[in-house]
Amino acid sequence: MKKIIAITAMLAVSTMGFASFASADELVQGYVTNSYGEVYKNSSGECWRDSFTTTTEKKVECGYPAPVVVVSQCPDNIIVQNLYFDFDSATISTATKIDIMNIRTQIKEANDSCAPIKHITITGNTDSTGPSEYNYNLGLRRAEALKTFLTSLGTIAIIDTLSDGETNPMHSNNNATGRSRNRRCIVVITSK
Repeated sequence: MKKIIAITAMLAVSTMGFASFASADELVQGYVTNSYGEVYKNSSGECWRDSFTTTTEKKVECGYPAPVVVVSQCPDNIIVQNLYFDFDSATISTATKIDIMNIRTQIKEANDSCAPIKHITITGNTDSTGPSEYNYNLGLRRAEALKTFLTSLGTIAIIDTLSDGETNPMHSNNNATGRSRNRRCIVVITSK
């Protein structure tokens, strides 16, 4: 009888361990990085993967979409920070267009169930590569590109565009990963 109880307890513990593993974030293969944490890429720009490790980190630079803030309540402000751009570019990528479509859906839902959206501020940012005046203008072009795209989707709100250029980094500009994450726009959507 003791053996049956022990086996039942071992099965229960192993099942609980499997359930907790299965409920974890989706794991992906790890990345091959240099000593600075920068991901190695092949000549086609694809990230090198490590088949012996796994991670829950899904790097934007390796083709995973940037997370978008999803809001289920009626806040005064919705802030979206992860709208990324390529180096020296104000062209909106397909992944960013999808993120903007999600933002547009949030605006529509807020207009339908909350106070209507009245104001959107888009602030463009850059890494620190190049002259600060050029980076200021590049940040402004990025913000204007997002404004044009949101307007083309039928967004009805006052949309202001600003640029912080290179002056508001979220990550270090000392490595490629940090610089790629600083090439972004921040969107603040408000009902005031």
